[in-house]
Amino acid sequence: MQIKKYIPVLALVLLFPFKAMTQYADYDFTTEIFEECGVTKIKFTFFNTPSAEPITIYSWDFGSGMTSYVRDPDTLYFTTPGSYAMDIILFFGPDSEPLKYLIMKDTTFTVYPVITADFSYSDTTEIGYYAISFKHQDQDYSYAGIYEWDFGDGTGSDQRYVVHTYAGPGVYNVKLKVSNVIGCADSTTQIVTLAAPPGMPDIIASDTFGCGEARVKYSLANVDTDTITTINWDFGNGSSSSLVDPDTVIYNNPGLFDISVVINGDIIHRVIEEDLIHVQLLPSSDFSYNDTVTFDTYVLLATGAADTAATYTYSWDIEGVGSYEGQRQLVKFPFSDTSYIVKLTVADNFGCVSSDSTIISVFEELQVQNVFTPNNDGINDIFEVSSNGSVPLSIKIFTRTGSLVYETEGYTITWDGRTAWGLELSQGVYFYVLDAINNDPNKRFRKTGFIYLYR
Repeated sequence: MQIKKYIPVLALVLLFPFKAMTQYADYDFTTEIFEECGVTKIKFTFFNTPSAEPITIYSWDFGSGMTSYVRDPDTLYFTTPGSYAMDIILFFGPDSEPLKYLIMKDTTFTVYPVITADFSYSDTTEIGYYAISFKHQDQDYSYAGIYEWDFGDGTGSDQRYVVHTYAGPGVYNVKLKVSNVIGCADSTTQIVTLAAPPGMPDIIASDTFGCGEARVKYSLANVDTDTITTINWDFGNGSSSSLVDPDTVIYNNPGLFDISVVINGDIIHRVIEEDLIHVQLLPSSDFSYNDTVTFDTYVLLATGAADTAATYTYSWDIEGVGSYEGQRQLVKFPFSDTSYIVKLTVADNFGCVSSDSTIISVFEELQVQNVFTPNNDGINDIFEVSSNGSVPLSIKIFTRTGSLVYETEGYTITWDGRTAWGLELSQGVYFYVLDAINNDPNKRFRKTGFIYLYR
């Protein structure tokens, strides 16, 4: 609270004696300001202590001809937008001395306008082929305006006037929201339809899609190539060209690629085709197979890398058994000691397909040869044990006196009659210990025995 000496009304002071030189412990008034959209309301409330001298006369002066003569004036309404400073003068006293007391205060407030978000737009092709100028049509709320543009292509702006360049033709829902610091807001949406401007060169691609790879030949249409003095292609994959008729461009990484071309150095009118080239990750047809507790039943599982944006179908073709659909299959083979060709074909929703096949040999018991002749005649030169790729194996080979001369691991075990250091072993009898590294709960791959090495 602040009490002011009433110098501007000195004539009244002389005519009507009052106590206006100090603050009053028993009297005061409060000012409440309510700033809303389009109107500001001000409420004044007089109060006094219980022991204060009774007051019957009140004379309020709010400036600009606004007055009141009651204890608590009616709420004042201000609707003209702007910032204001107000001096409030209050005389009050008993009937015998109506101007006995004086309180003067000042206050400031703002009237915020009702907001509308209407906007207009126009082509500005001198800036770019798809450049559009947007303008807010209502008054400039420079003291409180907050602007939020959404251009319908994932971009926006916080400026009142803005020029936005789109990537290409299309239909865009453009929205403008205008607000101020007290929460007054309005929004408007318009549909902006853009077509390729007349005379704009067209980028022609021989192909726009590839599975795993795309080979594309580019050319231009709607332009007289004889008028081109310089040209700069950007193919979106890190390569470029300065030829009107560029060489074939190879895309060998999956993704979407933007293509652009600048003709005669006119960067402002660069032609861009966003996501023109789509290279889809080639489906992988890799798969694993593992036998189960029963020797004739295998788990087939497609294990190739997948694109999270694609959906896949998995087709299995097993020779002599049948066809199946799905990423994982549990297959029972009808005969033991028989080899089966298993083929997996994987296709995605983009039309890309790949396939792979392997031979699975089903045997009831692991067979291990006991004789081999590593004499380089091309006949029985290698000692070999295979688990059909279902179980990794390990083997240790010893002399008859118990010395370890060779060991190895793998899905297929091979030995050429040499030590791990490459020394040729002499003819004789050797002892082996064969075991599965894992996935062999029934110990079907556990074997020991003798190997006869002849040269």
